[in-house]
Amino acid sequence: MANDMGQTNLREPEQTDWDSAYKGSKYTAPPATEGADGKPVVFYGTVMEAKQTENSDQGYLNYQIDLKLVNGESEKPVRTWQSTRPFMKRDAEGNLQPMKGNPNGLGRFLRAAGLQAKPQTNSEYIASVKAINGKAIPFTADWEARNKDTGEVVRGYRAFPLNADGTRKSILRAGDVVNELDSKGNITGTRTITSEVMFANLRVKYFQDAVPTKAAR
Repeated sequence: MANDMGQTNLREPEQTDWDSAYKGSKYTAPPATEGADGKPVVFYGTVMEAKQTENSDQGYLNYQIDLKLVNGESEKPVRTWQSTRPFMKRDAEGNLQPMKGNPNGLGRFLRAAGLQAKPQTNSEYIASVKAINGKAIPFTADWEARNKDTGEVVRGYRAFPLNADGTRKSILRAGDVVNELDSKGNITGTRTITSEVMFANLRVKYFQDAVPTKAAR
């Protein structure tokens, strides 16, 4: 039986929101990023927030972008970072060179959003990002699990082991065996997870170009 000490100098409790305060965190497994035919699934997301980061990408304008999946079950946004740093490729001598035309991640994002603008300066890119008006943006995605404390990372949908029902295991624990993948997503080997627990999350792989291009003659 509770004992009423009759204390009168106690602080009153803070007002509790009983509908939300004790729900705890809820993890929802990300959706499959490949169809039954092995082809990438195209997702659609609307911009929840796009903010310029304090840290540049090798000196280039950089944005942190949070996308809300259209018809997605999870409330957690899909977060990506896109900058104006040009995409690079190796030349015949093995040296990194900007790709033809100087395409970049932020530009690809803007095209996926359907913007017709063709920014060339930082101020023009900033204005273009602000012009995005809630349009559903198409993109392909992949799974990634990361332990921020140890740096252990599992990247790639096919890297995650299969469950008995054919789905991929989204919660990894120490001792689980995952697949090692090459740059094309092919399985090249396996390794054992050392982290106590890791959760798969969805990450943007490629934004899909929504701006029509001129047909080649």
